[in-house]
Amino acid sequence: MFFGRKNPDKKPQHSPYSQYVSNKVIPNISTQRDAILDTAKKCFPRGLGEVAAQRALISHGHAIAQMIAISIAVNMQNVLKREFKDIEYADCALTAQFIMRLPLRNHREAIDEIVVDWITAFETDINYLIFASDEVMIDLIETGNDRYLKYECASEAIMPDAYFFILVKILKQRQDGEYEPYKMLDHAWVPDMNMMGVLQSNWHKTEIMMNHWIKTVQTIQNLAWDNDLEVWEWW
Repeated sequence: MFFGRKNPDKKPQHSPYSQYVSNKVIPNISTQRDAILDTAKKCFPRGLGEVAAQRALISHGHAIAQMIAISIAVNMQNVLKREFKDIEYADCALTAQFIMRLPLRNHREAIDEIVVDWITAFETDINYLIFASDEVMIDLIETGNDRYLKYECASEAIMPDAYFFILVKILKQRQDGEYEPYKMLDHAWVPDMNMMGVLQSNWHKTEIMMNHWIKTVQTIQNLAWDNDLEVWEWW
């Protein structure tokens, strides 16, 4: 575990975010899912456990987003042929958070019941696992969120390409030395089509990860309905 806010001037050899997700989160994805199902099977017949199941599903969804973030980072590092800085893992994590929200775009209830908790979990990851100055963190968490949110709210936006479009531009601007790339995002700049192509060609793998969570939610919902209970009836 990593505790406390870190000194942004001290750079580790490897990213704590990458290490934490790769060593602590990804190996436990299947175990986490099995635990959710086992608990539901034991509690639902007794008329208990809907709220606990929803909380567990939210945490599981965040773990899937973390896994997607690492997958995206690995693909982009292969294209750029270099190891990412901490903040670049955070850029990929922000993209992954919005990707996980794609199935929820048409459900306003999801904002209060799922998305708010995902945002809190994302910000906790960033605060504990990313080495960066306050200015860089604010640019990521506040301005970066606003950039993605505009596309999320635009019904005409082509997904997931709109999110990939932002990420590719941000990574290239960071590579060029920009400390606040979200604030200084250059809309006239043409994104690297090689980077876009890699993200698009690997989208099916990202969908598999995202669908892992959706199928888990659907399984829990079916178990709830079989016992006259409800888990996110609106979805």
